[in-house]
Amino acid sequence: RLELIPLLSKHANDLFSVLSDASLYEYTRDEPPVSLASLSERYRRLESRQSPDGTKAWLNWAIVELASGAVIGYVQATVESHRSEIAWVVGSNWQRRGYATEATQAMTAWLRSAGVKELRAKINPSHAASQRVAAKTGLDRTREVIDGEEVWVSRL
Repeated sequence: RLELIPLLSKHANDLFSVLSDASLYEYTRDEPPVSLASLSERYRRLESRQSPDGTKAWLNWAIVELASGAVIGYVQATVESHRSEIAWVVGSNWQRRGYATEATQAMTAWLRSAGVKELRAKINPSHAASQRVAAKTGLDRTREVIDGEEVWVSRL
């Protein structure tokens, strides 16, 4: 149902309206993009696929719904050594269809095949939908809390 494609600056055109929905940020410290130009510039920086100091891989994929061709969100992984912080966002119009779980499972399967041994996600304790995505992706809630968010982990 979905295809993950490397996120490029051109995807800002498709994702700007999706990510401008304030309800997507109810459980995060993120905010909607301030402009199409700023989102495009952010994605242009991410195209390098690595942090400025070269110590981390920045892996970001646009989620494309195959039936419509619409770009509906993104998944991301920041990889350092054999450990990755992961996150996902699916636009409100496409939620409650299992898309976040499907895209996150595809990303984590790829990460595992690339040698990542530990996956971590930080999730607001009130965000039940993201907790379900994490659980279905094989992550377990830990007792660790960072900046008010629970840390979920999967280790090989």
